[in-house]
Amino acid sequence: MPCRDEIRVHLRKEKCLSIRISKCLRIAVQG
Repeated sequence: MPCRDEIRVHLRKEKCLSIRISKCLRIAVQG
């Protein structure tokens, strides 16, 4: 069970990271 929680947290971090990267790319394209 703790393993599953760890995976869930990791997926949440990955989602945050991908959102941050897409924002950076969008700003770079506009700039």
